[in-house]
Order: sequence, then C-alpha cells, then structure tokens
Amino acid sequence: MENSLPVLQNEIQNPLNFVNNFSEVSNELIDEMKTEFKKGDTEEGFAMLMILNKTWRKFFIKGKRADAIVKGMLQHAAVAAVKRTNQYQCTGR
Repeated sequence: MENSLPVLQNEIQNPLNFVNNFSEVSNELIDEMKTEFKKGDTEEGFAMLMILNKTWRKFFIKGKRADAIVKGMLQHAAVAAVKRTNQYQCTGR
C-alpha cells in the first residue's frame, strides 16, 4: 500500500481539484448570469445557465469518482488490517 500511496493521492486529488475549481468558477458564472438577467438579456443568461447545467453533470461524476476511490481505500485498509491481525495470531506475536 505504501508504494501505491502517491498514485492514490493523485487519483483522489484529480476529482477533488475539479470540484474545488468548479465551485469557484460556478460562483463567478452565477454572478455573471444574474447581471445578464438584470440587464434583460435572457438569451445570454440562459446560455450561461446551460453551460452551468452541463458542467454540473461533470461535477457529479467527479464527486462519485472521489467517493468510489475513498471507499476502495477504506476497504483495502480494512482487509490489510485483518491480514495483519491473522498474521500476528498465527505467529504468536
């Protein structure tokens, strides 16, 4: 597991970076949308809304990926703990 730690960190960091970056960009886009709607430019406002909607789908997928990675890591850690316990019981330590 120790050798795979950098790979796991990278695997989890990628979706988390996307989530963090998207959150920041989403807030900016929402502010721009409000401005467009206040100006009466509903066409531009709805165009921004469609971009936001499309990106939210990606956001959901990345969140699910991060969730699966964490669950896999926890499951691997639990199996490793059981193996260590069994090993110690067999060797009398």
